[in-house]
Amino acid sequence: MENRLQFKTDDELRQFFRLKKVEIASIRDPFKLLTQLRDSDVIPEEKYQEVCGRKKQKARYSLLEWMEKEKPQLIRPFWECVFQDHMIQSYPALKLMRDSLLERPIGAENDRAGSSRTGPGSTAQSPGTSAQNQGRTGPRKRPKPAKPTYGSFSQGGSKEDKQPIWTFPIYRTSLPVTCGEKQGSLHREKLSKGEPCVSVEGRWFSPSEFEELAGRGSSKNWKKSIYCNRTPLSKLFEGGHLTSPPLKRRKPGTATGAGRDKSQTPQKRKLPEASDESTNSPIKFTPLESDDDDDDEEDLSIFSPETLQVSFGRVQGILHKERFASGTCGKSIRTPESWLTPHDFTRMDGRVADKSWRKSILCKGKPLNYLIKKEILVIHSLLCKCHNCEDLTGWQDNDDECTVCSHGGSLICCDLCPLAFHADCHVPTAEEPASSGEWFCSFCKIEVQQTPRNRCQTKTDVLALEIRTQLLECQYLLLRLYSSKDSGIFCPNPCHTVEGYTDFIDMPMWLDKVKEKLASDRYSTVGEFVRDVNLIFQNCAQLNKDNRYGKMGQKLHSVFEENFKNVFGIEQ
Repeated sequence: MENRLQFKTDDELRQFFRLKKVEIASIRDPFKLLTQLRDSDVIPEEKYQEVCGRKKQKARYSLLEWMEKEKPQLIRPFWECVFQDHMIQSYPALKLMRDSLLERPIGAENDRAGSSRTGPGSTAQSPGTSAQNQGRTGPRKRPKPAKPTYGSFSQGGSKEDKQPIWTFPIYRTSLPVTCGEKQGSLHREKLSKGEPCVSVEGRWFSPSEFEELAGRGSSKNWKKSIYCNRTPLSKLFEGGHLTSPPLKRRKPGTATGAGRDKSQTPQKRKLPEASDESTNSPIKFTPLESDDDDDDEEDLSIFSPETLQVSFGRVQGILHKERFASGTCGKSIRTPESWLTPHDFTRMDGRVADKSWRKSILCKGKPLNYLIKKEILVIHSLLCKCHNCEDLTGWQDNDDECTVCSHGGSLICCDLCPLAFHADCHVPTAEEPASSGEWFCSFCKIEVQQTPRNRCQTKTDVLALEIRTQLLECQYLLLRLYSSKDSGIFCPNPCHTVEGYTDFIDMPMWLDKVKEKLASDRYSTVGEFVRDVNLIFQNCAQLNKDNRYGKMGQKLHSVFEENFKNVFGIEQ
């Protein structure tokens, strides 16, 4: 492996390291990987302990960032370590990275590979050049890259072909193209009209957007970074095989950049306000800073939380960074009703005509495309096999944390709503459904099973009802309390958590005890259940008065009263 990596420069290895940080941080069960890096003296012991103690993807990404910024000299030993055979067998994702790094030329090497091929518009080789190359068999010659196992578009592209594939009748309408590891199909007519012309998995991109999707957006020259059969598109334009719409020239004095290539960022200019004193003087344009300059000065800390509020027209949602993968992969936006991919999120508001999720979904006034450029959000490779990109079990339809305690672990997911619970946190205690069965939380059961007989009743009538006929309603109310904010202090026995509690309170009561009594049929009527719940908040008010705990109890009591009236349909 070291003999093969020696053909790569340090800059190439650092660039590849930067592109793959997110994929490396997303590797499942990284214990063996981290241990190997520590034992090989690539990462110090304190960094190893820090990452292993936190056990989060964010911690692993921070370690990689530290290595890139503080210890770039460790990047080559890093790749030599992780590309060892036993590591490749343990982590298949590393094999894809190794193949991508070693079997595909980088940067200028791609240009040399394309320009060495004789074709329309290319410079003919000298008579002795081809013979010299054919006779060279020494070790300096780079081995021919193996064809990708994921299905290459290349057909008939060997050196023995007499004609390049873009002259074949089968490619008269569309051409297979690649940019980095991304593959797509270039529609010739759409390109000539200036429309989005590169199709990738059913989605259309402009050439510059396809270049950005492949992680080559920094080059700002898609004609050289996008290849057809290992030949840059610039050669096809030179030979007249591809055409693009002519650029519209800007009239002198205008501030718009119509006709400018999207890959170029125009300078924005601002017209001064007209005044009586300046009507006869020549107009002076004040150049504003470019978008990149503004972005550099802007505080990006507002995007640092793991969850971000996003909007699309009238629709609001919460974007979870850890779930984000791309527009169509990774259900990363949580709405009150469900989890959605960014692409599906744009379908929620039919009024908005522009369905481009990158530009139309806003976060704190910025489109998601801005967050992607700033690497706040990272688009996964089309070859990525992480759990965000391949949801084989449907786990992305539900929350990653328990609705009651906000912790992860072994969760039971509702089949009607996106909520998930620990078995013991749910009311009543949840049982794992059969392999072919479905499970519904108490919130969904009350909406589905609630009957009209529970409407327009008086509170006195409700309190007198037998609890066996209203068990679901009482379970629903108790689960609402458990799921409310700040309910945690009312769950355990206060005699064990508050010193001297019985000196002030004669009849302690807490939510866990109410749950236990409800599960063991120790309530006869709804009134008895309500009396114990009210006793919790009465004790809280007596002990805490108007301090912050007393206000928390008042707020939670209001939640109970409001839901009690709604679920039983009590007349106001």
